[in-house]
Amino acid sequence: MEQPFENEEGRVDQLEMRLIIKADEVTGHYNWLPVYKDHRQGTIVGTLHDSIILANYYFEQEGIRDTAGMKIVLKKNGIAVSSDRKELGLDATLPLVECKDTEQEK
Repeated sequence: MEQPFENEEGRVDQLEMRLIIKADEVTGHYNWLPVYKDHRQGTIVGTLHDSIILANYYFEQEGIRDTAGMKIVLKKNGIAVSSDRKELGLDATLPLVECKDTEQEK
């Protein structure tokens, strides 16, 4: 099952997360796309237990690669993201949106 999440579109800093959940294995992408700054893009690899995903986030920003632990709580209409690295500003709440530009798994 593929689930996309993102904040509002337009000329604002945009967050987008796309999760692919297969049983208890989770992979996906988490991207921070600011309007006036360098972006941060990366992949997520983790496990799902109940409605909580514990994952590692492997990302690159300004040419530097890094890793951060993440906790993603699945909610009815979105997700709550938190990280063990508060200085990175990864924490967010994102609403569930329709998948676009990708095939949904059936």
